[in-house]
Amino acid sequence: MRESIRVSAPGKLMLLGEHAVLHGKHALVCAVDQRLRLTLTPKPDNTLTIHSELGTYTSALTHLEADSRFRFLIAACEARIHEFPSGAELKVESDFSHRVGLGSSA
Repeated sequence: MRESIRVSAPGKLMLLGEHAVLHGKHALVCAVDQRLRLTLTPKPDNTLTIHSELGTYTSALTHLEADSRFRFLIAACEARIHEFPSGAELKVESDFSHRVGLGSSA
């Protein structure tokens, strides 16, 4: 079984132009020293499990159940599901709350 894969990205702060980008204009953005981390650990079964401050999610890889809390992660997994040799556990950790308006730069 493969080892865990760990990635991280800095949070971002939109200084100005947050709504301008919706109209194809520029914005001024900077990275902050708080990070979002994701650890993917292969599992021998055929399920996807997600752990985060938002809760826990488990579903069979053959039919990933919808869950609005994890819609981005589920969509990302669905796009790459053909590359999964088996199930996986995703652990999401963040230095900032999902309520403060910082986003992941990745």
